[in-house]
Amino acid sequence: MERITENVYAATDIRGCNPGYVLTKDGAVIIDTPQLPTKALAMREEILKKGRIRYLINTEHHIDHIFGNYFFAGLCPVVAHEQVFREFGTVSSGTPYSNSMEIVKKDDPEGIALMPTEENFHLNPHHPLQPSPDPAGWRADFGAIPYPWAYQGTDRCVCTQRKGALRR
Repeated sequence: MERITENVYAATDIRGCNPGYVLTKDGAVIIDTPQLPTKALAMREEILKKGRIRYLINTEHHIDHIFGNYFFAGLCPVVAHEQVFREFGTVSSGTPYSNSMEIVKKDDPEGIALMPTEENFHLNPHHPLQPSPDPAGWRADFGAIPYPWAYQGTDRCVCTQRKGALRR
């Protein structure tokens, strides 16, 4: 992970999204997860050396943002906008698992041995995504809200109620 600022880290060398995390006094807040198993495990180990994981925020439903959630299962709640929840893990053909397995075979051959079977695969069973009761999509202190001035309807802005926004 590349250190962006004193408390912000991001992976800028991964195909697809650029997962990252922010260190806070309460623990780390992960923003999306790598879809490559070796990268996801390296991210998890790096963060756990610095403290606990407080939240995992998924900014969108695409596999490159959520597939690595499996490797963080049970460590923290997963938080997302309710639209992300509705579309979570949907793919145009096949399954999230089969789509990711093809990418892992191509981009992360060492990661194949780390993959669970499709029957045992899950995106975070201990802390499943729940639709937020708040119409703005907030859950706990964090959430993902529509990014109104973006050119794509799926763009998101991850915000905290206290500190402002981080554009993805």
